Amino acid sequence: MALFRRILVALSQNSMVVSGMRCEVKKKGIFPISFAESKRQQPDDIQPFVEVCSKISPDPEDYVIAELPIEEIVFRRITIPKAIFKSLSGKEQGALKLHIATEMGIDPSSFTAQVVSVIPAGEVNALIVVLSKTASIANHVSFLTTSGLPEPDVLEVPPVKWLHTIDWPSISSSCFVITLDIDYTAIFLFHNARLLNVHISLEDNLINALGAMADVLGTDEWGTVERIRSEDPETFKTLQDVFVNLFPYNLAKHVSYLVGSTPELPSGRISDIIPVAYVVSPSLACSKALAESLKIAESFPFPGVSIEVAPSVIQPSHQDMGAFPLALRGGRDLVKGQPLPAEG
Repeated sequence: MALFRRILVALSQNSMVVSGMRCEVKKKGIFPISFAESKRQQPDDIQPFVEVCSKISPDPEDYVIAELPIEEIVFRRITIPKAIFKSLSGKEQGALKLHIATEMGIDPSSFTAQVVSVIPAGEVNALIVVLSKTASIANHVSFLTTSGLPEPDVLEVPPVKWLHTIDWPSISSSCFVITLDIDYTAIFLFHNARLLNVHISLEDNLINALGAMADVLGTDEWGTVERIRSEDPETFKTLQDVFVNLFPYNLAKHVSYLVGSTPELPSGRISDIIPVAYVVSPSLACSKALAESLKIAESFPFPGVSIEVAPSVIQPSHQDMGAFPLALRGGRDLVKGQPLPAEG
């Protein structure tokens, strides 16, 4: 049973790379046993998955956590009577799916609905729900198992995985969290430690920035990643300049939309209600560059909101494209939700 397992495997993918790790879970943290990453050339190429699985050598008894492709999920904010949905129990999950299916005019058996936040609002509850097609999940699991990965115990939602890396006790309970990943940007809005809203942009992403930076440096996207990982000051300056040109204006629009579509926020100055925006990405350098670019452009739509790199439970020396955040989620599962530090 998963309860007694102490070895976990995490496998992450984006349009650029597949990364995986096998870890031992102990009381004092998560300790990597093996790690591998492999570049992707084509979306349907199974070879990078096979290569990573071969190198990390998963065991059928391991606790396995993978993630769904970002293009296969949709975040949706819905309002539902409390009489229909009060909590996350099994029966109410069925009622929720029927409610969503009726609202969207689709077959309830054709999709899954994962509730990530419940927001009380009088006689109704507002829910943040992640939707995915049942067929897409089955196809992805089949693809993963064909590559050599044991059937996953958990399929995480890509943007949510970065939330596992944040040192939550050390940050404000009311905040924006901006996550910049290879294929998307996600903006989360928290108030009093409750997630109120989420916005995902597939157009604003790290792969476009890496491409623009590669043109400046005379290399390719992967060469740019290696330069960023080297922590060279000149490379960081170039990264920051690229970010200033690409992200601030669009992110400002997304943040404004997010606030405007969240009726549960108290009235008043936003900086008094949500005092800080935290930035998270696969690389500390990218997080710093995005935070600095937002400050330089002075484009954040709510004056007075501080922009900071999110404090992380991951050691700065450990950089990968997403397997470690999944391992953190898996480690917490194995110790019944208790936060674990990341060692490496």
